[in-house]
Order: sequence, then C-alpha cells, then structure tokens
Amino acid sequence: MISGAAGTGKTTLALQWAHRVAERFPDGQLFADLRGYDPEVEPVEPGAVLEQFLRALGVSGEALPATVAERAALFRSTVHGRRLLVLLDNAASANQVRPLLPGSSSCCVLVTARRRLEGLVVGEGALAVPVEMLSDAESAALVRDVVGVDRLDAEPVDVSALAALCGGLPLALRVVAARLTSAPNGTAQQVVDRLASERDRLDQLSQQELQVRGSFELSYRDLSPGAKVAFRRLGLVDTPGGFAPWLLAALGDCTLAAAEDLCEELVDAQLVQPLGTDLAGKTRYRFHDLVRLFARERAGTEEARDAVDAAVARVFGGLLAMADEARRVEYGDPTGGGLRGATASWLPQDPEGADPLRWFESERSNLVAAIRQCAERGWHEVSWDLVVRWLFMFEARAYYDDWQTVTEYALRACREAGSARGEASMLYSLGVLELNRRRLDEAIAPLTDALRTFERIGGKRDRAATMRHLATVQMFRGEHERGLQGLETACALFAELGDGLAEANALGHIAYVHTLEQRLDVAESLLDRALTKPQATGRPRAQLLKRLAEVYRLQGRAAEAAQVGESALGIVREARDPVGEAYVLHALGEVKADLGEGAEAERLLREALVIARRVGERLIEGRVLLALGRLDTAESVELLTAAVAVFDEMSAAAWRETASKALAERR
Repeated sequence: MISGAAGTGKTTLALQWAHRVAERFPDGQLFADLRGYDPEVEPVEPGAVLEQFLRALGVSGEALPATVAERAALFRSTVHGRRLLVLLDNAASANQVRPLLPGSSSCCVLVTARRRLEGLVVGEGALAVPVEMLSDAESAALVRDVVGVDRLDAEPVDVSALAALCGGLPLALRVVAARLTSAPNGTAQQVVDRLASERDRLDQLSQQELQVRGSFELSYRDLSPGAKVAFRRLGLVDTPGGFAPWLLAALGDCTLAAAEDLCEELVDAQLVQPLGTDLAGKTRYRFHDLVRLFARERAGTEEARDAVDAAVARVFGGLLAMADEARRVEYGDPTGGGLRGATASWLPQDPEGADPLRWFESERSNLVAAIRQCAERGWHEVSWDLVVRWLFMFEARAYYDDWQTVTEYALRACREAGSARGEASMLYSLGVLELNRRRLDEAIAPLTDALRTFERIGGKRDRAATMRHLATVQMFRGEHERGLQGLETACALFAELGDGLAEANALGHIAYVHTLEQRLDVAESLLDRALTKPQATGRPRAQLLKRLAEVYRLQGRAAEAAQVGESALGIVREARDPVGEAYVLHALGEVKADLGEGAEAERLLREALVIARRVGERLIEGRVLLALGRLDTAESVELLTAAVAVFDEMSAAAWRETASKALAERR
C-alpha cells in the first residue's frame, strides 16, 4: 500500500512498478481509480469496481450477481489460481478496498491512498510504503532531469529556491519544470519570482496545495487562448473514464484536428496526462484531481455563464449524436422502436468515425456521470433523453447497474421539474430494465404507470413502445390474450409511424403468442410478413428466423426447421450475441430431437444451457431444462424439477404449468 499526500507521485510510482513487473503476472492486470478524494463525487462503490473487473475477466453482464458480497465471491472464484496484478488507485478506506481483494496468493494487489489505511495493514497484512516529499536536493535533481543539466547548472541557487517554493511536491516540480522547458529564453529566477508573487492569491486550499496551484498558474498563463478555454471548460465536466479529443472539440466548438492539437499542448504543459489508447482507437487523457479543481476555479472566474452552458450542452449533444449513430450501426435505423426526446445533438465538424459501439464502451462511465450532471443541473429533458437514447446499449450489453443508476438520476430530476413525459419515460426505462432482469412482477407497475401517462399526454411512439414491452411481460407471465391485444395495438401504431424495424419486432412477438396457442399457420404468415421488412436485418432477423424454425418444427417440417435454424445460428454467432445463440441452439436442439438425433439434440441443448447460465438469461435456461427433461435420460426428473423452479422464480405461470405437467408424466 503506497500512501502519501496529493501530488507526491503515488500513482506514477505504482504504474511504473506495475509496468516493470508485468511479466510476473501473465494473466493480466486490473486497474481501478477508486476516486477516494474527489470533492465532486462520492468514492466509487466496490460493487461497481467488481462489475468492471468481472467483465474484464469474461463474465457477461447478465451473469453478474446483484450484491457486493456475491460479486466479491464470484471475483475470488474467477481469479483463483490466476496470476494477476490488481492496482487500486486513490482508495478512500479499507472498507472500500476489502471486497476487491482476490484472496489468492497467486495475485498481487497494489493500493494507493492519501493516508495509511490501518485496516489493511493490521487486518490484511498489507505492506505500508509511505511516499514523502522530496528533499531540496532531490527536488533540484528532478527539475534538472526534466529541463536539462546544461541549462540549469548556471543557476544553482535559483533552482534550489524553486525547489523550496514547490515544497518538495513532485507534481508541482514537474509543472514548473515544464514551464521552464516551454519558455527556453526565460530564467529560473523569473519563474521563482512569479511563483512567489502568486501564492498569496491562492488561499482556499492547504498550504501544500497553495504551492501546487501557484505552479499551475505559471503553466496556465502561457497557454494559447484556445488551450486556456479548453482547459478551463474541461474542469466543468466529470470524466471518470478520462477523455478523448472529441470532448475538447465540443467544449471549444472546434474541429477534432484542432482539439487533438489542444490536447498535446496541455500535455506539454503537464496539465493533463495521456492514458493510452481506448477501445475506439482514440488517445485518452486524464486530469490530476488538483488540476481539475484549478481548471474549475479558472472557469468560475473567467467564463460567462451562457458560454459555459453552451459548451456543456455541446458535450451532452455529442453523447446524444453518438447514440443515434450507434443505433444506426446496430439496427440500420437511428430512431426506430424506442422513446426519444427532442434535445439538440452535436457532432464536430470532422467527426472521428469511430465505431460507436466501441465508443460506448470507452465512454460509458462518462455517460453515467453526464446524466448525473444533467440531473443535478436541473436539465431534466437532457437527462432523460440521454437515458432513453442509450437504453438499447445498456440492454444489449447488460449494464443493469448503470441502467438503474442513470434512470433514477433522471427520474428524480423529472419529478422535481414536474415533467410528465420525462417521468413516464423513466418509468418505462425501469419497467424495461425489470423485464430484462426477468423480474416480471416488478416490471408491471412502472410500465402500466408510464402507459397511462402517455395515453393522457399523447405520442404514438411512446405509447407503442411502452405497450409492446408491457404486452411482452404479460405474454411471459402466461397472459397470452392480454399480451396479444397489446402487441397488435402496438404493431398498428408502429405501422402508422412507418417504423419497419419496430413493426417487424412486434410481428415476431405476435407470431410467438400464436405459436404457443398452436395457431401455426397464422404464426407462419406473420413471420413471413415480418421477414419482408427491409429493416429486419442482423440480430432482429435471427430472432424471426428462430421463431420460424419453431413453427416449422411444430408443423412437422423438421428438415426445413433445421435449415432456417442454421441460418439464424450463423447470424447470432457473427454478431457475437450469446443470448441469441442460446435461444437458437435451444430451437435447433428441439428440431434434432424430432429428427431422432437424440445425441446431437442433447449436445446442442447442453451447449445452450451453459450459455444461458453464463449470461443469466433465465427464461431460456428454463426452456432448455424443459427440453432436456423431455429427452429420455436418467436426469429427466432432476432437469424438469429445475425447470419448474426457474419458471416459478420468474412468475412465468404458463411455462411453469407446462414444466409441471411434463414432470408429473415422468414421475
């Protein structure tokens, strides 16, 4: 455990050591900034860090347990026997760190904190490594290393004075050295004089941090006008995931090329640090906490409120624009199927063209922070619009914790503002979240309340989307006729709106209800109609083909069912869609059983069961258990008993009844 005051170089020391010993940990490294001393936000919850770590280790979002204790246990079992290095930066307390310990002697944990965490030293046997301020001689040596010995040897007294003014703090020394490097015609004495004269103006932090802020002022003063604007405004946006150049483009309303140049200027001034390349292939940067505070102070002093609001609005507009682009890439339609607000989007003059799905993964923590900031600012319209436009990605990647967090932020803001549509939209979001979690009883109330509001205030798309999801809940609960009525109404509304993708999705659900009720010709006709929609491509098409395979099987057309099922399997595997793969494997397994290929049927079904359990998709887990139990195996009773339990837990009454009948027959 490395402890020391802010700016003493704890993180730098930890990262350098981690790099040097990387070969000792062939299974990789895990890093988390715990934000223990961020004055703007609470320290990161252990559950959120465990989610990050488990996902990095290959655990899908659907398979993540709900509680911190369960996640900690899964983390320990997942890393058992692996050789991993875990770096926990900026910890607030031993209690924050304790659930993140892997509990395996093959792993190494490195913690940085501003104070010595006695709970880790005494209770966990941590080795304490305090980082002290540099001596005058060490401070002078650091400045010499950065600026160059030849230049400074002529001014030994000045360098000593400079080191004394920085109080031996490495962060301050590096900033001042960068100032000397960027102004080669200046002297160390000039820097000393300016630093000394500015200290008395920076009176809001501790004595140690006064010196740091004075050194920041030196670097800030010599920035170009554009870099000053970008730097000040960066302090206004919370970026727990670091930031990429597009953020500066939004804050300064400039091109990406110009923003990239500004990033490099800020790096040269030691005011931001490069973090490396993100998933979207873009360079990311970060602030030190003290630098961000200084930037925010400068914005409060030098920026007009209107300019600040416009700059921050462009950032949020950029997040909205990328949501539309991600939906276009994923489904071919940036607007179809879901709710959306009317907030203005923003894109830089030369958009970077990054894969928006990878972009989402890189910016996810910043998106959550942005929605929180919107809600706290009272920008309720922007907050709920961000939630509903990105909802499809929270759903596709199973980021359920983030989904619930951002929805609750926006819901509070909408209720405080008295926004009926915003509140209903966030109730819709909560209902869809519970549907995805397969907590069917909990999904009914928010979806019902949202639908009532949308029916009162109008809006076909809002009503149709909410009605479709409420009907889906009813269908899963076994209320087939109620579900069918809602789906047909939603489908008609989508047709009126010209939303082919949402219409095809609704047709597929309607066909599914008819399949359950053994109206197979009707189901086949509806699926054929849905498949003619040009928007029905990719994963939506695979779902329709899977349902068509089920219809063919029940019609006794097993060979055709197998052919269609294989087509669907190719699509979901190419799309890396594990949930879709589990559903298609289940359908193919049942087809193989009908064809008399029992061994192949069992192989496919057991593969589907493994995937379903890995991703936490309870409905298909229950259906696969039911299908396996119907095979003539020694485990049939055990498998059918498990299927009954799964359906009972989900409140899926119709499926529970089916499984119970099959179990009774086996017994």
